[in-house]
Formats: sequence, structure tokens, C-alpha cells
Amino acid sequence: MTRRHSPRQQYEQACRIAKDNNMFVVAKNGRYLIFRKTPSRNVCLGSCGSTETLFTKVSHCAFPK
Repeated sequence: MTRRHSPRQQYEQACRIAKDNNMFVVAKNGRYLIFRKTPSRNVCLGSCGSTETLFTKVSHCAFPK
């Protein structure tokens, strides 16, 4: 999916996957931060610099092996 879609589409799909799996994405200073919502606080799962890596990282956090 990531090679055939525009960066905007990759970002939107990553945000949808994150939202469906109790996470959210924050764009800050050219980086994308991925957070998981927990009852006590939000936990940062990582960051990345491109929409392609954002999609991959969100997918791995949402669907671990």
C-alpha cells in the first residue's frame, strides 16, 4: 500500500488505523509521534520522519505478531 499511495493518503490511513486501535498520531516539527491512550496517561510509542515509516510503525503497533 505505501508505495502506490500519496503521502497524504498514507498519513490518513495511519491515523485511521491508530484511532481504531486506541492510539493517535501527532505531527510536530516535521516528525510524527505515535501515542497509545491508557486510563492513567498517554504513552509515547515512538516517532518517525516520513509518512511511509509512520504507516509501517502504526501498523506494527496495532497488529503485533
